[in-house]
Amino acid sequence: MPLTPYHLGIGLFLGLALFRWLDFPMLCIATMIVDIRSIAIYFGPFTGNLHGPLHTVFGGTLLAGVLATGMYRTKPLWNRLGAPFGLAQKRSLSRIVAASLIGVYSHLILDAIMHTDMQPLYPLSGNPLLGIMHLSDVYIICVAGFLFGGIFYLVHLYRWRRGNLQMTY
Repeated sequence: MPLTPYHLGIGLFLGLALFRWLDFPMLCIATMIVDIRSIAIYFGPFTGNLHGPLHTVFGGTLLAGVLATGMYRTKPLWNRLGAPFGLAQKRSLSRIVAASLIGVYSHLILDAIMHTDMQPLYPLSGNPLLGIMHLSDVYIICVAGFLFGGIFYLVHLYRWRRGNLQMTY
């Protein structure tokens, strides 16, 4: 993905569509944080392959575990930040772990479809997902995620303000 924020479209869409079952901030963070090393390489502090260890199933799974641990410990802070926007959720390890894995793996899948330098199953070489979709279709999916995520948020906010959603944290 040439622009990391495109991945956020998937996080917004899934996070709001599945708000009851997934931790929203975790999903949004997990869809983008995979590129932290790539950004450091792109802007100079590091060198190497843009899609390195965090862009593998093994590295991504380790990253998801670290993210889930951090989110579980800091969930009260995230709830204070999200409460005014109707986004506070009860702290649930299973929802946090699921959101972390789904966010990281969705990033890996989208990037594997697009980038020739990815080896998602490292140490096995190759990329079985490369080219299974046209690049424009991947972009459309990400932009549609933003649009539908925005619509879902407006519906969510409306229901929350009318008192039809219980926000417990």
